[in-house]
Amino acid sequence: MLFRSNRVSDSLFFIGTPLLSLVLLQAAANYFSSFDIALFVLAFFAVGHHLPGLMRAYGERELFDRYKARFIISPLVIVACVGWSVFNGHLGFFIFLALWDMWHFFMQHYGFMRIYEVKRHKPSRLSGRLDWLLTAICFTYIVVASPHYLVNFMERCHRYGFGLYTWFQPEYVPLLRQALLVLAVAISVVYVVHLVRSSRQGAPVVWPKLAITATTFLTVYYAYIVLDDVILGYAM
Repeated sequence: MLFRSNRVSDSLFFIGTPLLSLVLLQAAANYFSSFDIALFVLAFFAVGHHLPGLMRAYGERELFDRYKARFIISPLVIVACVGWSVFNGHLGFFIFLALWDMWHFFMQHYGFMRIYEVKRHKPSRLSGRLDWLLTAICFTYIVVASPHYLVNFMERCHRYGFGLYTWFQPEYVPLLRQALLVLAVAISVVYVVHLVRSSRQGAPVVWPKLAITATTFLTVYYAYIVLDDVILGYAM
């Protein structure tokens, strides 16, 4: 194989990918518009991201037989819902797509954290719960603290008749951000305390898990909060 599984390839293609994407797309922004970059990412990398999964789902007989109903019905339901939304001009369906995108991103990173730890040793149930809490609170805070993501999402919900503004006023957003920041710091402290305590009891520190968490959170924080260009941030 061209790239064998080892520490170098793992560090580059998994742990280092968030930072690599940030550097490359930030450099590309000097020569191309944000719209062109986002279009290229969606057209090229999205295919590379989804196509192998589809090939495995529909190409491996054992896997397909195990989830046959899901693999057959789900695409039909999605196409029907998206087609109906576009045909009728009611794009509120894409609000659920935004929620699914955040959930998918969150669970994907959590899955990487658990894979790294399980490969190293048999983790405790508390360790898994703390990984989940840390991932959930950090992603939630970044989305809420973003100067454009949450506000744009609420405005879209209001535009398509979901009426979030009837029970959650925009002036509540700063208070929510502060509360989430305090909670994120508190969970981070608990996470570090548990890490130190487990290490003293003989459990190994899984540095790749911590590294991919750091690179992912830093990149998403930069793309969603620091960067003013929402389109370029989404592409990152």
